[in-house]
Amino acid sequence: MKKIKITIISNITSENIFNFGSEILNYKIEYENLPSGQVIKNLYLNIRTDYLIVHLTPEFFYDFDNKKEITQNLNLFCKLIKEISNQNKNIIINTIYYSENSYLLKENLENYIFHQKINKKLIRLSDKNKNIYVLNLEHILSKLGIEKSISFQNYFLFRMPYKKKLIDEINLNYQKLVVNNFKSRKKVIAVDADNTLWGGILGDEGIEGIKCDNDYPGIIFKKFQQKLVNLRKSGIIIILVTKNEREIIKKVFLEKNMPLKLDHFVEIYANWEPKSLNLKKSSQNLNLDLNDFIFIDDNKFEIEEVKSNVSSVDTYQFNINDLNQSLFLLDNLNELKQWDVTKEDKKKTLLYKQEKKRKNLLDSSADYYKYLKSLKMSVNIYKNKKNNVDRITQLINKTNQFNLTTKRYSTNDILKFIRDDYVFHFNLTDKFGEMGTIGVLIIKNNIIDTYVISCRAFGRTIEKTILLSVIFNYFKSDTIKAHYLPTKKNKLVENFYDDCFFDLINKNQKGHKNYILKKVKKHNNKYISLKLYD
Repeated sequence: MKKIKITIISNITSENIFNFGSEILNYKIEYENLPSGQVIKNLYLNIRTDYLIVHLTPEFFYDFDNKKEITQNLNLFCKLIKEISNQNKNIIINTIYYSENSYLLKENLENYIFHQKINKKLIRLSDKNKNIYVLNLEHILSKLGIEKSISFQNYFLFRMPYKKKLIDEINLNYQKLVVNNFKSRKKVIAVDADNTLWGGILGDEGIEGIKCDNDYPGIIFKKFQQKLVNLRKSGIIIILVTKNEREIIKKVFLEKNMPLKLDHFVEIYANWEPKSLNLKKSSQNLNLDLNDFIFIDDNKFEIEEVKSNVSSVDTYQFNINDLNQSLFLLDNLNELKQWDVTKEDKKKTLLYKQEKKRKNLLDSSADYYKYLKSLKMSVNIYKNKKNNVDRITQLINKTNQFNLTTKRYSTNDILKFIRDDYVFHFNLTDKFGEMGTIGVLIIKNNIIDTYVISCRAFGRTIEKTILLSVIFNYFKSDTIKAHYLPTKKNKLVENFYDDCFFDLINKNQKGHKNYILKKVKKHNNKYISLKLYD
């Protein structure tokens, strides 16, 4: 089991406080707490860790006589954090909370403005450095309330001002930030229409009778739709699964002014078939695992039908009778959250619509090889390029099917590979458009450590052509070794290396296979135009 070391620096007591479990996603967590109350001194140390958590309370900044000294301390802190981040370390800092401490109302406002400047500088530090993350402690406190979260008596007695409820919430959010680098985000939301996207039953009340507007209850559905629009912009695929006539559904979106538009949906299933069956069809069409799906419906019967027949899909009921549940349903789903978006995320709906066109072309083609040639595929292969490290990291951590070893790496891990080894990434374009970065290959000490291809791209001889072309051009005289590590989701590639001229060395009882490629063979590539960039 791979280990993750987390080092904690704080101006308050942190030992046995900031701890979110000994194991996360098959990683063993090891904690190190440096002496509390010595933040600046500790930041000068040569810290060897995977994640550095620097947790500060307002006292770290405000235990100075004037704003000039506070600003100097803030600037020094930011300087040291940036220097540590330049050493390719993952760092989590936090915003600080504000409590009024003056009898003068105007002075409290002025102090609050100054306080906001401190938080703004901390957030800007994260914006400009990819491996610095921010725990929004001020937001957490705004939800829980100061009185329920802070005990000044505890602070003076134990140098720990937090009550248990706040500690639990802080640990939960730290866990989310660490896991963000390794977990796979859900990719698809399948949503019902009646009493979910709008109020009312379309078949009973007609287009004029359904509600999605600025009045209650229509405002609830309007806000829910807007959240779906925002998720779409962040890279989540939205599909519609409803028991209605397709033409009437189209008419609704043409006639009603709603946040969601017809072209926001990658797929629309408007029929009377079981919704589980429609989800299975969508999974096949999108080439995505059902584990990547979330299903939302107002009807308990439909929820249970999906649960019974496709249990791997996460299901949630949209309950109009519970206003808070309805409004914050999507906000509370951690599996939809990630730290940032890539260029590919922003174009996800377009990319999958292009993929449907490719599939339609394939279905209408009598000859598979003529189909491949008609795509006019072009692949650019890039070696050790730092400017695409976010997408490289995302592909490695989110790809499950075409993933030979299913190893997960942080951004800093990838930067280290780029510095010391070979990291190739591949961009694909065909006659339907640009698909962006669709694959990553990492080779370390002549061993293929990682090879992943996006589910949107594999299956067109791309995966074989890219691998053999890279090996032929960069490792002509070397012996290349490779491994296949089986998981529940990558059985698709179980025999991939066998088909790429690799010789099987051995296979253990768990299905772990070791390969060797003794002689590099030039691949007979007929369908893909390749360009290599060092």
